[in-house]
Amino acid sequence: MALDANGRRLKAILDGFDIPLATVAGVSGISRTYVSRVLSENDPLNGNDQFWLKVEKALGKIVDSRRGQVFEISARPVELVEKVQGLKETKL
Repeated sequence: MALDANGRRLKAILDGFDIPLATVAGVSGISRTYVSRVLSENDPLNGNDQFWLKVEKALGKIVDSRRGQVFEISARPVELVEKVQGLKETKL
């Protein structure tokens, strides 16, 4: 049986942010087995409204626990930082 729309959404979030099932379970208070069944392509369990409400409420914390950063953020060149530091020192 294919995942329903909510299962597909949750799977995309977990895959996209590299979040393990155990995190969803721990943060939302739902058993890891239940979360695994809901996200399984071979299990007919899709999760009830109570399950999805718990996941929805915990979604911010779930995403906060991602394993790595999502966006590439370039550091400022050291020369620019030193220049700013020099400007601060001359004002003191």
